Amino acid sequence: GAPALRPSRARAANVPAYCDEAIDVLASPTRKIYLCGTAHVSQDSALLVRSLIRSVRPSSVMIELDEQRFASLMASPAERKRAKGDSDLLRGLWADLRGPGSLADRIARAQSNAIGRSLSQLYESMEGLGFESGDEFRVAATEALDGGAQLVLGDQDVRTTLDSLRDALRSTDLRALFGAPPVQLDSQSGERQAALYGLASAGGGEEMDKEALGAMIATLKERQNTRAIVLALQESTPALYTALIAQRDAFMARSLDAQCAGSTIVAVVGMAHLDGIGRALLAADPTLTAQPKRGCHV
Repeated sequence: GAPALRPSRARAANVPAYCDEAIDVLASPTRKIYLCGTAHVSQDSALLVRSLIRSVRPSSVMIELDEQRFASLMASPAERKRAKGDSDLLRGLWADLRGPGSLADRIARAQSNAIGRSLSQLYESMEGLGFESGDEFRVAATEALDGGAQLVLGDQDVRTTLDSLRDALRSTDLRALFGAPPVQLDSQSGERQAALYGLASAGGGEEMDKEALGAMIATLKERQNTRAIVLALQESTPALYTALIAQRDAFMARSLDAQCAGSTIVAVVGMAHLDGIGRALLAADPTLTAQPKRGCHV
C-alpha cells in the first residue's frame, strides 16, 4: 500500500489549515498572503493545499509553474503518453542536435533539454511507485478555478531555468557538492531518518522501493530539513543555488506582486522556495509583515 505520511498538525487537530508549519502568513493593510510550501510528490501536501484554499477563499492563487509545465501537468493521459515518447533522452538529444541554429546553439539547447528530460524521467519513476508528482498544483488550479479565483502561473520559463542550470553546472566543481559534509537532518521519526541515510549510502546502486521513498519524502517535508539542505547547497555550490533557488524565488515574488489581484492570496510553491519568496516580498513592500498565527494551539 501507499506509505503512511504524517498528517499535518493543523488537520490532525482540526484547527485552521494555515496553522501548519509549511504555511507562512504575510499581511499589509490591503492584502493577506498565504505562502504554502509543499513536497512535489506528496499527497499530504495536496491535501493541505486543498484545505487552505477552501478555508481562506482567496481572490488569487499563484502556483510554481510556467505555461509549459502547467500544460504538461494538466494534459490528458493520452497526451502524456505521446509526450513521454518525446522525453526519451537519446532521441531528444539527436533531434536537438539536428535542429535549427548554429552548432553552438544546438549543443547548448541539447544540454539544457537533456537536463529537463532527466528531471522528467525522475518524476516519472516516482509516479511509477504511486507518487503523483505535482498533484498539489493540480489541486490548487482546480480549487482556484472552481472557487472563482484568479490563477497565476508564477514561475519563470522552464527553458530559462534549464539554461541557468546548464551554465551553473559548467562553472561548478561537483566535487564540492558531493564532497561536502553530510547535512544533519532532524526527523520526528527515527525510521524516516534511517531510511533517508540508507538511500544515501546505497549510492544509487539499488532501486528505491515505495516505502523507502515515502519515508524520504516525509523527512524532507519537515521544514527545518529543507532549510538545512538549501543552506548546504548555497554554501557548497552557490551557482547551482542561484539557478535552482534564488533566481526563481525573486521571479515568483515579482509575479505575485505584479499579477495577483485582490486582498487574499495563496501561493503554492516548493518548500525550498518558501523562505526566499517571503524575504523578497517583505523587502519589496515595507507595509507587509509576517503575521503570528492565531488559534493554532495544539
